Amino acid sequence: MPQIDTRLIQTAVMGGKDGDRPVILPEEAHNLDEFRRQYGQTNFWCGTLLGGCGEKLMTKRYETKVCHFAHHPDRYGTSAECHRTSEGADGADHLFIKQHVKDWLTGQGHAAEASLRTLGTGPGDAVDFWLRATEQHLRFELRPEDYRRWRKAAESLGAREGHVEWVFGPENTITHDMVARQGYALRVRCETKGTDRRVLIGTV
Repeated sequence: MPQIDTRLIQTAVMGGKDGDRPVILPEEAHNLDEFRRQYGQTNFWCGTLLGGCGEKLMTKRYETKVCHFAHHPDRYGTSAECHRTSEGADGADHLFIKQHVKDWLTGQGHAAEASLRTLGTGPGDAVDFWLRATEQHLRFELRPEDYRRWRKAAESLGAREGHVEWVFGPENTITHDMVARQGYALRVRCETKGTDRRVLIGTV
């Protein structure tokens, strides 16, 4: 029996299966109509940097339920096998952070290199920024870790890169230890705005 893709996938990437330009599909039908006009014949992918299978996605329009991306079925009506676990808008936050923080740093006059890091979960575990002129390292740690494991990784990274400024995701409890150690901690969260995610950074 054909296996139909019923998952409500909200994020995809552009530029190929290994692309790093994320996009969010609007949930409402009238917003999806505008989305289709805006992006025209653009191809969308279940990107490998989203933890996806790398296959093309299509947009699915509904009036009575949430619009979403879905995998193209084959000629037998079977969807591609995909083990992607992050299907919501926040599943692409690492790509939005990489894009927007790098743009912001460039706007401030900093030439920054950006890269994604896998710390055991997937490509969205962390995002690193290296500011060449000032030799500063900025790490966005987006997946929760226990303190001992994080401390060991932090010491190793510090030994290689020098001073590292840490920014933690909203679910990361290490912020409490950072506040106790140095008096403050930086945190990041993202909010959906249309087909984009706003990156908000604050201090605890």
